[in-house]
Amino acid sequence: MPERSIEELLGQLPEPSPPAPDFEARLRARLAAELRAETAPDPHPLSNPEVIELQTLTRTPADPKHDRRTWLKAAAVVLVAGGVVTALVLAQRDGESPATDTVPDATTAPAPVETTSPVAVETTNPAEVETTSQVAVATTVPALQATFAGATVDAFAVDPGSNPYFVGAADDVWVSSLAGELVRLDSETGEIVARATVPESSPFAVDADAVWVADAIGGDVIRLDLVDGTEVARIATGVEILENSYRQPMLPGAARSFAQVGGIASSGDAVWVGDKAGVVMRIDPSTDTITARFDVPVRPDLLRVEGEVLLVVNQLGGEAAAIDTTDGTVLHEVSGLDDIAGAALYGGATYLHDRVTGTVTRTDLSTGEQRTSAALGAPLERSGEPTLPTGLAVSGAGVLVDTKTTPNNLHVLDPVTLEEIGTLTTTADQGDMAIAGDGSVWLVRSLANEVVRITPAAL
Repeated sequence: MPERSIEELLGQLPEPSPPAPDFEARLRARLAAELRAETAPDPHPLSNPEVIELQTLTRTPADPKHDRRTWLKAAAVVLVAGGVVTALVLAQRDGESPATDTVPDATTAPAPVETTSPVAVETTNPAEVETTSQVAVATTVPALQATFAGATVDAFAVDPGSNPYFVGAADDVWVSSLAGELVRLDSETGEIVARATVPESSPFAVDADAVWVADAIGGDVIRLDLVDGTEVARIATGVEILENSYRQPMLPGAARSFAQVGGIASSGDAVWVGDKAGVVMRIDPSTDTITARFDVPVRPDLLRVEGEVLLVVNQLGGEAAAIDTTDGTVLHEVSGLDDIAGAALYGGATYLHDRVTGTVTRTDLSTGEQRTSAALGAPLERSGEPTLPTGLAVSGAGVLVDTKTTPNNLHVLDPVTLEEIGTLTTTADQGDMAIAGDGSVWLVRSLANEVVRITPAAL
């Protein structure tokens, strides 16, 4: 019988008439017989008004390994009952019961089918049939595995010259002093396993391949070996050198020559360094060359990077800006704040720590929504010296905020709501904070010559 459309078939129907009382039972028996490929005559034939067409397409050749396996590719049944036309499309393997209530798995959607009549649904093997009949499962964000609330706090004594201050961490942890002594620590014991010397007051960043130092005296970016701290490369930035100047942070003493190099941060595939004249530079670590320069609206004293977003912070000016690392577009800008004690990027949001009150403000960069924590208290500062801590770190385990509140000076906040969920006790002190590759946080206690390891508690 040639293929015909539903409209053509409907046009040949006689006037609607009610089906016989036993119509449904006879229809079910007829369909069951078709699915079993029975050849016996139907003892209950359907009348023409009740069935327009019931057609079984030619069977595909049997698999040599399964000679009884044949397929009914499709059947189109149009029922007329009380003037209502109902279309049934069936596709089922010979010798099996029809499947019911199946929902295709979203990850293995069946091949598209044509919408002509009769419809042919091609199946290939039983495994595919089972897969496509599973209920789709929505993708969810992985559950939180650890929290800073109840974290383990370990303190290790260090003595890298005068006043340890900067810290950087990846697989290994490095700490440097304002005087320029740089040390690598064993991340398990806190033992010093390597030493190097860098220019004083120089911030640095650590990634999986190198230690990157922003030379506060000469203005270059110095690449150091990740194991022993020896110099591997030196990249000239061209920043201005100012005579008789001050820098924050710096050792106590008279003014002297300092470069206008600002903060530094690494994302692994790029290293970012600031020029205090209002520029950030991108260094390609594969070539140790500067490949881009972007003007920024704030002085880049402190940098943080996540993905394609760079956070630029002027700590003493109370200003910050988030920029797109692909083209330098300003995504978000903050000004008019009190001094900023710490800053972070996490999960597409910025976190700024107010120096005066200890309040933390979170801004979602995609929506602009802001949340503000309670006032947690000011961080510790040295009397009469404009040396700011950078005591703020954020991960999925929470927000860690360093204050001078005793005895519990570390506050743990929920990373989204900023509600306080716990406190931790360390020496109330000043210093930098960094997150290592294993999720632990390393915190410098500058005046006490200590470095503190904070290991999140497993959930």
